Amino acid sequence: GIGKITQTLSLATLDSRLNYFNLKENIFCDESPTPLTPDCYRRQSDLQFIAGNSKEILDQNFPTHAVFFQAPLDYTEDRDRYGKTSQLLNACGFYIEFGKDEDRPGFLSFLGSPLNARYRYRLMMMLVPFEKVNIFSTPDNNILSKKWYQDDLKQYSHPLVENIVAMVVTCKRRDPSYGQNSNGEFYLPVSSNESSYLYDSKTPPGKGNMQAESSNQLPPIVQITLVSIDETSARLLASSNDDQDPHLIPAGLFQDPIRYGDDMRELEEILQAKVGNRSGNKVPCQYRIYSFDVNIQSSSWKSQS
Repeated sequence: GIGKITQTLSLATLDSRLNYFNLKENIFCDESPTPLTPDCYRRQSDLQFIAGNSKEILDQNFPTHAVFFQAPLDYTEDRDRYGKTSQLLNACGFYIEFGKDEDRPGFLSFLGSPLNARYRYRLMMMLVPFEKVNIFSTPDNNILSKKWYQDDLKQYSHPLVENIVAMVVTCKRRDPSYGQNSNGEFYLPVSSNESSYLYDSKTPPGKGNMQAESSNQLPPIVQITLVSIDETSARLLASSNDDQDPHLIPAGLFQDPIRYGDDMRELEEILQAKVGNRSGNKVPCQYRIYSFDVNIQSSSWKSQS
């Protein structure tokens, strides 16, 4: 799972370009129905990178965080037509889902216990083939939009790893003035909204001479934190909750990157089933936490300018 996330996410692209921008109308000149005089350049892109709280960017109740983007992965279902073409663009994403294992062969349903459907948390990957990518056909392509990945989520998603109960996505940039981490590096979380994990490259350019930092540019670094439990713990959670979502992660966790350390400690208390833990979990879980940085190869970060 870690290798697949790193390999795919590092190739995220926006293919941004500079275009003429009119400050009075707060619009790109080529998007205006009438001719406008350009005042400055602004970054512009037809693509989108969005990461943050799953409930916010998916409009559905998926645990913790998700990330969606485009990358040239050369995946197509029509090899006869596109098989010899390189740099084919795909829509991609990673998110957490709780549910039964939909990919089981149908005949297993008739064999009975212990081969009945298993309800688990899973790290899911969305991968849309080149010929089905619809971000260019979305009518509101140049404004805040979620349609291009929401429409394809169920059809083009598959489980990547079982028993991943949480994923936290933090977009960062290097900044010597912020503070030093355990590796001797300096990182500053970057987001589209203050005190939020949300990073959306479709953030409006902003008024005046300063373009919003996340507007039409990729973050230089994306920190991914995955929290896994073992199969025995997953089985006990499922049985003690009648195969319903145990809601291990309370709604208030992982909303503000400044509270990352406190939220992670609170999650550990939940997984340890400490008395009075916030989710009310009573099943002690064996768990591991993995945290790693992904460098976005095509990012050329520029601060507000």
